[in-house]
Amino acid sequence: MSQTMPNTKRIHAGDHVQFTSGNTSVRAIVVGDRGPIGANKNRILQIRVPDAPYEDEVFEMSEDQLTVIDQETSRGSPIRVDESREYFANGGLVQILRAAAEGRTAAWLCRNSLGNLTHTFSPDRGIVGGAIIPTNALHGHYIFRPKRDEVLDYLSTFGLSRTDAEQVIRSVGLVPKHVNSAAR
Repeated sequence: MSQTMPNTKRIHAGDHVQFTSGNTSVRAIVVGDRGPIGANKNRILQIRVPDAPYEDEVFEMSEDQLTVIDQETSRGSPIRVDESREYFANGGLVQILRAAAEGRTAAWLCRNSLGNLTHTFSPDRGIVGGAIIPTNALHGHYIFRPKRDEVLDYLSTFGLSRTDAEQVIRSVGLVPKHVNSAAR
């Protein structure tokens, strides 16, 4: 069954759409309608391309360049535990924990417009997660040893088993025992 529908109906604000940029298929959400102001009176639509975890990109495109997709296609395929574990172990966890120091309170995993796993601070784009991010859990790029159990519990909110979460912590690393915690 095809997940995209030909653009035979009028596209409205809130519709999930797809367009091609170079050789890449990009997913977006229509956020506005500027009307028939384009070449040959084509409707110009304002679209938002999620760029998690960063600010979304908002720009305008002609309606004839967009294809409507269903919302589930827009969110991407379900997130597997092995993908989450790999994402967290390879920098995702450190990025999220750093965001807590910048005032972010919760994070979710989602797929970016290319279908790759990333995180977001926007609940409407999140697929899994949403728990409160542990604060003061990093020392440099290592997990602060007294926060280990709190970080393990946090990782479990993304569907990771205790074993998977332990594997992530081993990959990221704990602050060495000889590092003075007062030097934080």
